[in-house]
Amino acid sequence: MNNLIIKNVSYSYGFNDVLNSVNFVAKENQITTILGESGSGKSTLLRIIAGLLKPSAGEIIFGDKILYDRDRYVPCEKRKFGYVPQDGALFFNLNIFNNVVFGLNKKERKSQEVIELLDKVGLLAFRKRMPHELSGGQRQRVTLARALAVKPDLILLDEPFSSLDANLRNEVRFEVKNILSQFNTSAILVTHDQDEALSISDSIAILKHGKFIAQADPKQIYSSPMSLDVANYFGQMNIIDGIITQDGVKTVLGLLQFNSLNLPDDLPETPNSKIKVLIRPEQIMIKETKSGSNQFKVNDIEYFGHDSLIELVFTDTSEEPLHLIMRNSTTNQIDPNEIVEIYITGKVSIFNGQ
Repeated sequence: MNNLIIKNVSYSYGFNDVLNSVNFVAKENQITTILGESGSGKSTLLRIIAGLLKPSAGEIIFGDKILYDRDRYVPCEKRKFGYVPQDGALFFNLNIFNNVVFGLNKKERKSQEVIELLDKVGLLAFRKRMPHELSGGQRQRVTLARALAVKPDLILLDEPFSSLDANLRNEVRFEVKNILSQFNTSAILVTHDQDEALSISDSIAILKHGKFIAQADPKQIYSSPMSLDVANYFGQMNIIDGIITQDGVKTVLGLLQFNSLNLPDDLPETPNSKIKVLIRPEQIMIKETKSGSNQFKVNDIEYFGHDSLIELVFTDTSEEPLHLIMRNSTTNQIDPNEIVEIYITGKVSIFNGQ
């Protein structure tokens, strides 16, 4: 299989270590996303994969071919990888057709395959237009079509949606995912956008300060993160204290049974050990019938149209003030200062820590 394997790759700008012995796998026919904050080294790693930069150490393997080790270096033009830069880098003096076929020879430019490519990406009717006559989303498709035209073994996308507004970004990434699926093309996407990573990826690898701290499929990395550090990359979360007992985890919200928890490999076996409990806002639900327990006051409501984020404050004065964030459908009306009772649904994750 044509998997891309990164082994112990390092890279430095002068005395600044950007990548520190990183290991990473991008599987064939999947979209693998490298997620990280600005300065984490993700774009540098993508350029190393493309062959635009040479690492200072490590190995890069694609399928059965070694692209880089201490004895060899395959230049970028011989790697057969498509590269989509952040700004698209279209030629604004060429029409759409000539932009797409730029990397092809004369015979390839006249082939039926080019027409089929333009048709598949929805650009056939626009082939004679100039880039400035297209929308931002259409120009993004031109950039992708140009990368696909050379029939690459792997597509590399460097923050391809960052210049688009929020609504268009959602639409275009859905289109890109469908196009890559149509062509059965492997891809590596670099982004700092958590929603983008979750919605488009088959696998997400989180890069922090030049090292990968996790790699898993979107559902696992969100619902059952390996650490609080990983969980922190994906939106709001509630962290409460817990204590291990024989029957589960005791919290201010009551006893959480072990079968309702994502248990870590290093779960303390000693009773009364302190742990941290992660609860996502969408896991907090309102009880329809009040029982007198877990009562919270609605402190603040942040309205988004499709849903709301609600700040809840625990009303039991015998405990320290506890603030929770709940995600609520706008069809379920909740008013400021209302007293509500809550319960937790789905599995929550627990972590070692004081």
